[in-house]
Amino acid sequence: GLKKIKSFVLPDTIEYIGSQAFYSADIASFDLGEGSMTIDYRAFADLKGVDEIVLSPNTVSIGEMAFSGSGLKRLHVPAGVINIGPQAFENCTSLAKVTFEEGDAPLVIESSAFKGCRQIEIIAFPARTVEIGSYAFSNCCGLWSVNFPDGLEKLGERAFSGCEMLRGAELPEGID
Repeated sequence: GLKKIKSFVLPDTIEYIGSQAFYSADIASFDLGEGSMTIDYRAFADLKGVDEIVLSPNTVSIGEMAFSGSGLKRLHVPAGVINIGPQAFENCTSLAKVTFEEGDAPLVIESSAFKGCRQIEIIAFPARTVEIGSYAFSNCCGLWSVNFPDGLEKLGERAFSGCEMLRGAELPEGID
């Protein structure tokens, strides 16, 4: 069989990563280049041995289950991302740090996007976040601090259910 690949760099000309393209691969690090990027269904799901994937600063969409079950420890969401799909990072149980870059494009985080990411402790949503879907951060049992943006328009049902450590998060006006 193939030995573990230490590093994988995509050229800047790549604009789309298809369904299950790197599903269950054993690659230590990914650099997705500078191209305008859409990441499809389960493209990086169940990755083994990867701590961090450097998303293109021009990434627009992270598809359904794109990274679910992978071993990611850190995630930086670039300013151009407008959609984090359903279950995109679900059960990334090693994911401890998520940062969002500010920008002008509205951000939608869909249902169960980060469900079961037990190591996340703090989430500071960028001002551009307009929607957080149902169960988006449910069962993130290490989560104790959330900063909601004033421009948040929709918070889905049970978005933070099972987050036992979460105390006193203040919702913006107009959100129940």
